[in-house]
Amino acid sequence: GGKPDVLVACVGSGSNALGLFHEFVGDKDVRLVGIEAAGLGLDSGKHSATLAVGDVGVYHGSMRYLLQDDQGQILNPHSVGVG
Repeated sequence: GGKPDVLVACVGSGSNALGLFHEFVGDKDVRLVGIEAAGLGLDSGKHSATLAVGDVGVYHGSMRYLLQDDQGQILNPHSVGVG
């Protein structure tokens, strides 16, 4: 047992990161690493990386990071998800 040195989880769009990270937020001995979908690369425009390259916007009344064009219109994220 004992506490971990590092925790790694997917972040964004319904991830489970908060459930994993919650107990260790503020613990300087545990490094929390969030990973988001970079798709074909951040410079390709084909990604879902709202936290890395998104801008703050409002979607359905909620302020969040979004992929937007220069006029504030929401862009569709790139997805390779099946189903």
